[in-house]
Amino acid sequence: MEYTKSPQINSKQLTVNYHFGHKDSSVLFYPLTQATSINHGSERTGELPNARIEFSRRHAKTRYMLSRPLEDVVLEKYSPLMLDVVATRDIEPDEEIFIDYGEDWEQAWDLHVQNWKSPCPKTLGIDDCMESSKKVQKLMSNDKHNKDYHAWSHVHLTVCDASNMKSDDTEMVFLVDESQYFDSASDPDIRKEFFGFKYDDDGFNYPYLPIPKVKACKVIRSDKESDTVDVVSFFPSYHHHEVSSARALVYYKGLPTSQLHFLNKPLTADWYDPNAFRHEIHIPDDSFPKLWKDLRQGGDQEEETEREERDFVHAIDSSMSMQENDIKDSAASICGGESDLYDFEIALGKFMC
Repeated sequence: MEYTKSPQINSKQLTVNYHFGHKDSSVLFYPLTQATSINHGSERTGELPNARIEFSRRHAKTRYMLSRPLEDVVLEKYSPLMLDVVATRDIEPDEEIFIDYGEDWEQAWDLHVQNWKSPCPKTLGIDDCMESSKKVQKLMSNDKHNKDYHAWSHVHLTVCDASNMKSDDTEMVFLVDESQYFDSASDPDIRKEFFGFKYDDDGFNYPYLPIPKVKACKVIRSDKESDTVDVVSFFPSYHHHEVSSARALVYYKGLPTSQLHFLNKPLTADWYDPNAFRHEIHIPDDSFPKLWKDLRQGGDQEEETEREERDFVHAIDSSMSMQENDIKDSAASICGGESDLYDFEIALGKFMC
């Protein structure tokens, strides 16, 4: 079944769910660690958080960028900012960590759950709808000899890795358009049809796939006893001296099923669903710079914004100064009070006498 309609897809990528941001800012921060694995908890849900996220006050580049206007942040080619996960109480060994994703995130999730409907009503069959990408990649992959799965649907196709096949088990034929004249006696490998496949078969619509070494293919026959399949793979354009244009089919006999895979067709996997949940994780107000809140409504006074920002930066500087003094006091104590005999690295909290 050929999918001819232009699919409606989600305008936001799946990774948005793992970004950090703020409702009043157009900036999103892409995580470079597994910190996004921390689950959501809040007083509103009854699962109280035991930690919070905030911009690091020890990381020099982060401190510098927090004091810069949004225009400067955008101009940075590479601006790694650090977020700290800070415990808000003592956490027991093996206790799960929770952070509050924000009230806006929570409301968006509750609304999504409330309004969710299956994209695949039971009145539709497998040719009309797929329950999920898992059905393509798990259920089908565990039942490769099921003939119902061999025929492509509008959301799935089959691909093959035949790189290890021996030449004795392969055959190449060339398909030409119905209107094109050719002398079959001069080259028996030129045909208008092969096992029911013709020049306009939809298999030729997928010349490039995101997985190395695999080609779009279709199953002709399967054999459970040997756990193999016979398939044809598609090569959309191929030069042949006897005809002006031809498309090549390669016939593979006895392909191990381990080299046959089921994939979603482009733009049909779950994460492209226009109704799929998308929302960034909220950075708390008291840790997010006012200068970066470019989406605020109501026309805030410039003077008030500058004053708030100065207070924000001053709070960071004051906190950092206290941390530096603590390190100096510790170093002086260990080094016998000779403050001119030691140096220290604030960011790492290390010092040498």
